Amino acid sequence: MLEQMRALYCASDSAVRAILIALCDDRATRLKALELLDRVQPLAKHMAGTPESAILLGKRRQDVDMAICVQCTKVFSEKNNARKQCLYHSGEMQCDYDDDYWADHEEDQFGVIDTDEMRADQPEGFTWTCCHKRGDEEGCKRGRHQSNPDWSKKGAEQSESESESEPEDEDGDKGDGDEEGDEEGDEEGDEEDEEDEDEDEGEEHDNESDGTDNFQVAAETTTEVAQPYRTSTKRKAQDDLRSA
Repeated sequence: MLEQMRALYCASDSAVRAILIALCDDRATRLKALELLDRVQPLAKHMAGTPESAILLGKRRQDVDMAICVQCTKVFSEKNNARKQCLYHSGEMQCDYDDDYWADHEEDQFGVIDTDEMRADQPEGFTWTCCHKRGDEEGCKRGRHQSNPDWSKKGAEQSESESESEPEDEDGDKGDGDEEGDEEGDEEGDEEDEEDEDEDEGEEHDNESDGTDNFQVAAETTTEVAQPYRTSTKRKAQDDLRSA
């Protein structure tokens, strides 16, 4: 899919224009293309500084960096695509048959309800699985605009989630959690270092104690050896005096 989109991005303007016109053979695609064109032209005129009359004649002063978000369908500039500008839904539109909105809708007469066409024409009769809001309410998630369908986060969540009063950032609070985890890890590491230092100090103290004890034992042994030598020398001197 990425390779296919890359081929479209790299295609020339004339090739893309030819493809678009060919696709407009389908009535639904043509209506969608004209709707998007109505959104794009005002921004194109503002960004390029080209008079509206020149645009209608097919003239343009310069290429403009412009794209259509596949998440919220708004027109935006790729160069000025700041974070949190896009409001989108990450879930899917689910039909609510029990809602009073469809009370008088007979599918045999007015058509099947659970279709993409009905979601586009009557979104208020559907609810988003990500936040349980009505289909025509603004998105519950915030993020950057995305022009590549393969990278779109719209409809990324397949399961229902809790309803949220404020739009949630796509980045969430993961950064804070990582910082808290790092702080806890640092604290545990400091505690382990302190324990290691205590153990090292205990071993040094034991070694010092062993050295002191060994010195005392050596001193006592030297005293015991020297004491008999002094006694025998004293007796010999006394015997010499008597014989004289």
